[in-house]
Amino acid sequence: MLNRLTVSALLKIVILATSFSVVVGFSLNAWDSWGRLQAASRIAVIGDASANIFKAMHNLRTDRSTTTRLLNSDAPMDADIEKYLRNIRDTEMPAMGKALGLLGGVQFAQGQTLVPEFDKLYKTMGTLQREFWEAVAQPKASRRPTLVKDYTDAANGMLEVLEKLSGALAAAVNHQDATIDQLLAIKQIAWLLRNTAGEASLIVSTGLSAGKVSPETQSQQLGNQVTAFLGKIRAA
Repeated sequence: MLNRLTVSALLKIVILATSFSVVVGFSLNAWDSWGRLQAASRIAVIGDASANIFKAMHNLRTDRSTTTRLLNSDAPMDADIEKYLRNIRDTEMPAMGKALGLLGGVQFAQGQTLVPEFDKLYKTMGTLQREFWEAVAQPKASRRPTLVKDYTDAANGMLEVLEKLSGALAAAVNHQDATIDQLLAIKQIAWLLRNTAGEASLIVSTGLSAGKVSPETQSQQLGNQVTAFLGKIRAA
């Protein structure tokens, strides 16, 4: 049978086999490149979402404590404080909105439960902030009595959801890129330091705004909590 093969036929077979091998090789390389591009794009989106979440959490802690003090006070709001609070909210709310938009196109663990909860709390906080600006211009007696509690609960709920989202997003890209892993680890350590330092400061500032701290609280609860937070700060 081999004797019947002409040189022309043999060359055609060789050319076809070579062409097939080249096409297969290029296809495999293109598929691998496409997979790497998809993975890199996903990491970029998650990194952007995580950065916006961190920005929101950082500002939300200050927003929560400042809002609580203002609503509990009967004194008129200072213009500088108003500007300060508006700047905080003008940073935290867009950051939350950007994170929410990015997370809608990303699949990750707990995403089906955390993202809808995030969206719900985002809308709730927007409504409460609008009510806050109307209420703070009125005397304390005219404000809705549960507004302080509602805002604090919403802020606490949002911080809890954002912390869970931050951890879930870090886990979603874990071990895919060493640099990204290190950057996300630094961000989590930074938040631990920011959060624990803020909690310690909040205990002291709450006592100062109230005008007194009972001896029992100062010697037991306050002392134990501050000591615990200082230990976490040093660990971070």
